[in-house]
Amino acid sequence: MNSSSLTRKRSSIGLLTVGVARFLTFAASLAVVWVVPVTSKAQIIYTSNVVGYNTNASIVSEYDATTGATINGSFITGSFYTRYWPYSPSLALSGNNLYVAASGVVGEYNATTGAAINATLITGLSLPQPDPSPGGSSIAISGNDLYVSNGGVVAEYNATTGTVINAGLVTNLAPLGGGPVFLAVSGNNLYISSPQSGFGGQGGVGLYDATTGAAINATLIYEGGGYSWTRFVGPLAVSGDNLYVSLNGSVGLFNATTGAAINTSFINNGSGGVLALSGNDLFISTGAEYNATTGAAINATFFSGGGGGIVVGGGSAVPDPLPYFAMMGLGSVGFGMFRRRFVRK
Repeated sequence: MNSSSLTRKRSSIGLLTVGVARFLTFAASLAVVWVVPVTSKAQIIYTSNVVGYNTNASIVSEYDATTGATINGSFITGSFYTRYWPYSPSLALSGNNLYVAASGVVGEYNATTGAAINATLITGLSLPQPDPSPGGSSIAISGNDLYVSNGGVVAEYNATTGTVINAGLVTNLAPLGGGPVFLAVSGNNLYISSPQSGFGGQGGVGLYDATTGAAINATLIYEGGGYSWTRFVGPLAVSGDNLYVSLNGSVGLFNATTGAAINTSFINNGSGGVLALSGNDLFISTGAEYNATTGAAINATFFSGGGGGIVVGGGSAVPDPLPYFAMMGLGSVGFGMFRRRFVRK
């Protein structure tokens, strides 16, 4: 073998060695990425409802927020009851923790499995459920602070331990018979609505500091004209500077800072309802889905709602297949480059 042939052979062997090393490094990198679990959270709608009239039995159901399909119609069951009438438990959701308020108790449950984390997280409440309107956010959560309307007072609790932070965070609401007070919280703003929410018999929405309980604007939205079921001020939902308020027969849209009416007939669904937001989707406990920007109906019968409490949030983790397909494509490209380089030699 002459020196020229020997040089070419050694060069080929060297190139092959370097190429194999590079390819193995590339493959190893793919393998490392491959074993990292890539998941996404499927959005879930949780609703509460009673099982028959004049019973203590209630259920929490879950639905797919993308398709409206029922995931589990009896996700959580129990002898939940509320004052005087069998209205549905109120709900609040934070991460994988689902809070259910009824029967003078707030319980905490696993939002993925429905298993009780602490079924008696908070006890001794006189009215943890709005009355006389079914459903409603009589509980609301922000971070580790759980707000509960309790017989004319809004109290603040530690959402992990159930320990009282402030039993009288907001007082002097003077609701009817200790009744309807609905809550929504956004940042450090706590919104409280009631047909008689401390307004001397007038319906309205007040805005309070969520840390101190001090009134920022106790008459942010003021109905006026006396107690009127035609302008009943009920459950709330807030997103940015938009405040959605359930009225009797419609959902109104207001400026969350000034209280100015943007559209008092934003959604004319004939019933109002308990509200929950997810992105640009506004869900109503009756089972409907609306565009939160325009108020247009997306699907008026999206899921089997029962008119009770409603929250929307992340459910169980599901694999996201896109990254795996991308990695398979990268692997094919890498192998093709390796093959072309040495076959042409």
